[in-house]
Amino acid sequence: MNNNTKDLTTIITDYKTISQTINYIKELYKSADYLFDTIVVDNSLNFNSKIKFDKAFEYIKSTRISDWNCYQYKFENSWIILVYSNKNNGYAGGNNIGANIANKLFEPQYLLFSNSDIELNKGFSIKKNIQFLKNHPSIGILGPTIKDLNGKDQNPRKQMSAKSQLIYWYFDLMWFHMKFNQWNLDKNAHSKKAFWVSGSFMFVRNKAFIECNGFDEHNFLYGEEIILSSRMRQKKYSTYYLEQIPIIHAHQGGTNSTFKNRRQNHKSIKYYYRKYENTPRYILVISDLSFYLVELVSYLKHHI
Repeated sequence: MNNNTKDLTTIITDYKTISQTINYIKELYKSADYLFDTIVVDNSLNFNSKIKFDKAFEYIKSTRISDWNCYQYKFENSWIILVYSNKNNGYAGGNNIGANIANKLFEPQYLLFSNSDIELNKGFSIKKNIQFLKNHPSIGILGPTIKDLNGKDQNPRKQMSAKSQLIYWYFDLMWFHMKFNQWNLDKNAHSKKAFWVSGSFMFVRNKAFIECNGFDEHNFLYGEEIILSSRMRQKKYSTYYLEQIPIIHAHQGGTNSTFKNRRQNHKSIKYYYRKYENTPRYILVISDLSFYLVELVSYLKHHI
């Protein structure tokens, strides 16, 4: 299948939101101004996903690539590949599987990593982003304008100290009700280099992705795009924010704000600062104390 003429592959890692993902794929192709193929990595271990894909797309054949069962479909003159992972590999692991299969099947020049809870506004141009990457070979990651359902920006992000990200943030959560929770948002930014951009919808140069060995799979969930940007910088590639017609990140799938997920987020961000920023151990210890103190106070406020 490597005679494919498309230079872009979209990769979606799904966890128990396969109907949402199918609807998103259809809308994406309907509104897109650029040709691309799509790979969906199903992390849910739910084999009913294929039944839903069979109803939504034209089934062609099944094949086994490396360790994964893949089901090939046609839609809008493009390939859609459903991949069953052997376990829940998280965001990083799932996307690495998708990129691996994309390279075996399509050999794309560019990758679009996307959540399925994304809404594209009229006039948003995939072509504009790909052309920007073609014109700027030193850019490894390109992030567009992304807003949440309340109109708040999610891109671009700036560098924050470990103390701000790992300690002060938790006290903001407890006493200021997240008033400062967008400390790392570069609010005055127009198109410019960024420290990192949201992984909910980002374009990546495949050559650079391969050179930096993809996502760091130590993190099961959260912080993957920060680490990927750091890996890109180590290979002399930049992360760039391109201001444009915004897309909407609806936050409808994937995770909920439970203690388990908040703890996972804390561990992931702490791992980034420890491994990639060489943060002193005493700050990491204080960050743990801050996190669990805020969680304890929050629990007592709601249960006493």
